[in-house]
Amino acid sequence: MERILITGANGFVGRHLLRHLQIEMPGTHLTGLVRPEELASAKRWSAQGSSNQISWNCADISDTTSVTSAVQLAQPNAIVHLAARASGADADSAAVFRTNVDGSRNILQAAASLHSCARVLMISSGYVYGSSAPEHPSIESDALAPPGKFGCYTDSKAKMEAVCTEFSGLAIIARPFSHTGPGQAAAFAIPAFAKQIAEIEAGLLPPVVHVGNLEALRDMLHVKDVVHAYSALLKAAVPGQTYNVATGKPATMRSMLEALCARSTVNVRIELDLGRLRPSDIACSTGAPQKIRDTVGWRALLSTEDALADTLSYWRGVVGNNE
Repeated sequence: MERILITGANGFVGRHLLRHLQIEMPGTHLTGLVRPEELASAKRWSAQGSSNQISWNCADISDTTSVTSAVQLAQPNAIVHLAARASGADADSAAVFRTNVDGSRNILQAAASLHSCARVLMISSGYVYGSSAPEHPSIESDALAPPGKFGCYTDSKAKMEAVCTEFSGLAIIARPFSHTGPGQAAAFAIPAFAKQIAEIEAGLLPPVVHVGNLEALRDMLHVKDVVHAYSALLKAAVPGQTYNVATGKPATMRSMLEALCARSTVNVRIELDLGRLRPSDIACSTGAPQKIRDTVGWRALLSTEDALADTLSYWRGVVGNNE
């Protein structure tokens, strides 16, 4: 029986991946690894709308002993390592590196210690390239951004990839570009826009959407396409290789906000909030998907418009339930 362990399983992408695997790979034994304080909410979530059992285990990803114990208990054939501090705006460098680098090493060492080494899908980020030219999406062989230029999150993911080279016989690196969808926290730009619009529609806010840099270009995917890519990579990707999860078709944050506003039931205006600007913002982040397409046959099936519509619908539900 296939046994898959997913770290960060109670997070935005983790929940979508678990649901996808339950449908895509029925009969697979799924274990979600979460922080101890998340266990109760994870169990409540997994009990809703699913007939397939998910096992849950706890570990502090930065603690070698607890990670090793959790991996040994699960005995996975495969691991998807999602657990991370994932915000590009995170300024706590020590905490980011402890989770994203030390935690990744712990997972890889634990996987290597299994009787039958598990293949491990390590989730990096398209941000490791730094800024791309819109007409030349980044390819996997491109040089990574120099350290210190785009913040500690980008640096930590590049360092994580360096750790993966020590475990090239089992580590597969995915570089997903920006993605959104139902369940993403409002700390990220698209759900922040959608939440504000939903609150404006509900009469909870004045008709003003506060924004940061709208000129940045992002290769924006639907989270459902991203987890489909992870599933495909688990099945057929080559350890020691790196794969972009991207479309190669970036759009400005302004155009995405305007698309959300066009779906609003009320007129809103846009206002710059200086507190939302990042000193190390990446001007354009986009990647070429050719390698993943050629290797596992993946391509994005949903549009950016689909991702925006689903995110706005989700936040309308959240705001409506909280009224």
